[in-house]
Amino acid sequence: MDCVLLRPAQCSSGCSGPQLCHSLSPAHPPQALLRVTLQVHGETIAEHAELRERAQRAQQRLSATWRRLDGLLQSTRCMVGFLGNLQA
Repeated sequence: MDCVLLRPAQCSSGCSGPQLCHSLSPAHPPQALLRVTLQVHGETIAEHAELRERAQRAQQRLSATWRRLDGLLQSTRCMVGFLGNLQA
């Protein structure tokens, strides 16, 4: 079993189980999983062309998602500002 799926007390392979398990708690975004994966396997991914290409595609999709989310949040901030000015 992989330590990231176990609770800290169950991690027996010598990895930094408590930090990994804490990073992946439901309160944290899925990026925590990506961060931990890259910390553990980043060198291997960089050494293999196919894995590197897949990582680049994942990064592009993630960047597009964050840009879309940022645009939606900006629209929300504008609307809140507009409505706040109406009350003044």
